[in-house]
Amino acid sequence: MHDKEIIQEYLSRNEDAISNTEKKYGAYCYTVSFSILHNPLDVQECLNDTWLKAWNSIPPMIPENLRLFLAKIIRNISFDRYRHYTAERRNKHMEIILEELDSCIPSHASVEQEVNVILLGEEINLFLSKQSRKDQDLFVQRYFYTQKHN
Repeated sequence: MHDKEIIQEYLSRNEDAISNTEKKYGAYCYTVSFSILHNPLDVQECLNDTWLKAWNSIPPMIPENLRLFLAKIIRNISFDRYRHYTAERRNKHMEIILEELDSCIPSHASVEQEVNVILLGEEINLFLSKQSRKDQDLFVQRYFYTQKHN
């Protein structure tokens, strides 16, 4: 099933949208979440929360890229769960990644901060456009998929 058809199901409030989303993107979303949490039970809960969040977000939002839309949702939910579970015992690898991102991404939403987020995204895209394909892939693997690189 094509993304436009799935999105149309959401817009029509057809509950098949959730099962079709899960069929098409369940394994992908599982991988995104598992790279953060490393716990199948937590990942399954994050998947369920992702499908609910997608249901509640479409409409009014209509994503241009459903795969990335879902990845962003599950990634945020997984990081929230990670922060909750590791409040006392810190994972050095994940803390380093989060600290690196915290220094450049604002956490409170104001108009100025929203503009800064857009400008930051443009700067990152400009920076990445000047990098080799391999370096672009490494950047995404490190900061989106939280993979370790030695």
